[in-house]
Amino acid sequence: MLNKLLLANIGLIFFISTPLVYGQIKMNWNNYSQIPTNARIKGDQDILSPIGSDKVFVTISQLIAKEEVNPPEGGISTPNRDIGFISVFLNLENHLENSQIIGIENIKIFNESDEGLQSFRFEPTSVNLNPLEHSQLVFHLTNKTGFSGQDWVKAVVIYQVGEQSYGTKSEFVEVKKY
Repeated sequence: MLNKLLLANIGLIFFISTPLVYGQIKMNWNNYSQIPTNARIKGDQDILSPIGSDKVFVTISQLIAKEEVNPPEGGISTPNRDIGFISVFLNLENHLENSQIIGIENIKIFNESDEGLQSFRFEPTSVNLNPLEHSQLVFHLTNKTGFSGQDWVKAVVIYQVGEQSYGTKSEFVEVKKY
């Protein structure tokens, strides 16, 4: 019985620690050209500057952008339909031993050609992370105008932990057009 309990505890420790170790290795090997996740916003500008180390991290793990100019095959074309779609996959990590509330304040989409801001709808949201919890969220943003500029875009996520605002950004990804 003692061996089974010991084996169960070892399995639980392995199950909990594997994502932590993998996340650290992944962040060290490929930083996705990110603004440091501990960057603070100065005023209302999109200028992000590094500050001291935190124990709560938000990173963009994937960005998918597509533009559906043509109506779905066999579907009825409606003039006011959404044609621009972008999915922002976020990893949230709380390395503290107390719960943290992360406020996702804004997700901004910029094109590569002139860093122009794309018009997408986003509703701010809050996430409560339990102690030592990792979570993944996906935000699906849409617009009725598609993408302007070249066919490459990036996402900048502005989030708040406590009283401080931070930001992280993705690499540029190609917009798939249908």
